[in-house]
Amino acid sequence: MSFLFLKLFTKPQEMEIDWDCPCVKYLTEGPCGKIFKQSFECYTKSHSKPKGKECIDLFINLQTCLTKNASYYEKKKKNL
Repeated sequence: MSFLFLKLFTKPQEMEIDWDCPCVKYLTEGPCGKIFKQSFECYTKSHSKPKGKECIDLFINLQTCLTKNASYYEKKKKNL
């Protein structure tokens, strides 16, 4: 993820993640919503080099969850 990616999905005045942004909102819902938020927050708050290295386990868990629930998220994505 790049700085531009983070900037697009945060509220600049507060530097908080905008969970209502349509391009990520569907990921915050459903069976993987909690782990998505945890991994994304971890990455945005990371100061490590490389950025987010302390979040690897969260991203692995997120990938596992998204793979396990692919049909749910494909349906949600189509309705964007």
